[in-house]
Parts: sequence; structure tokens; C-alpha cells
Amino acid sequence: MYNLNTLEIVQDSRNRWYACITVKEYPKQPCGTGSVGIDLGLTESATTSNGDKLTIKQTQKWADTLAIAQRANNKKRVKAIHAKIKNSRLDAIHKFTTQLVKDNALIVVGDVKSRSFTNKKTKLNPALNYL
Repeated sequence: MYNLNTLEIVQDSRNRWYACITVKEYPKQPCGTGSVGIDLGLTESATTSNGDKLTIKQTQKWADTLAIAQRANNKKRVKAIHAKIKNSRLDAIHKFTTQLVKDNALIVVGDVKSRSFTNKKTKLNPALNYL
């Protein structure tokens, strides 16, 4: 049984309403006993030491549909497509992180230096070399 704390009503950019409920106490779920390291990257959003990869490429799936809607100046459809892209990206991230937490008791994220990603002369991101 859940002990309810607060209720908040929110509206998204597409004028849909949601109820967000927080609880004070909830049943504890056991976590895994393993350990894993995560390396953040450019080609894959995240790669674990186990070899699992989080690759988010939902934007290419919707690119043609989005381009058609934008050329037609259909603002309502453009908003809907952007919402679908956002929701599919969040769903993939949620599934990946939930599985990590269920399987592992220790999760370590590698040290990321953001300058190495944005440096114009680096080979990490060739798209930035043309700036």
C-alpha cells in the first residue's frame, strides 16, 4: 500500500493534462548485486562495462515526417512529432537506466571532460571541425 503525499496537475505543450502523484513511503525493491561502469560517448549515448549500449536515434526515424509537416507549416503536427521524439528518447533512457539499477548495486560513471567534446581540432566529433 502507498502513502500518498501530494498531487500536482500539469499541462504539457500540446495542451494535455496530467496528474503527478508523489508518495511518502513505497515498498522497497531489491537491487542487484553486480557492479558496472558507464562510459558516456558520442556514437552511443552510454556504454557499460558489460557491453550494453544506449543508442538514441529516434530523430532519424521521424525526420522525413517532421520535414513534411514543417514545410506545410502545420504547427500542431510539428508539436506532436517533437513530443513523440521526446517521449521515445525518454522511454529508451528510462528502460536502460531501470535495467542498470535492477541488476547492479554499484554503478560508476566515467570522468567526462566536456572540452574534449567541443574542441574544434579534436577527432571525437568531426562535425565540429567545420565550425
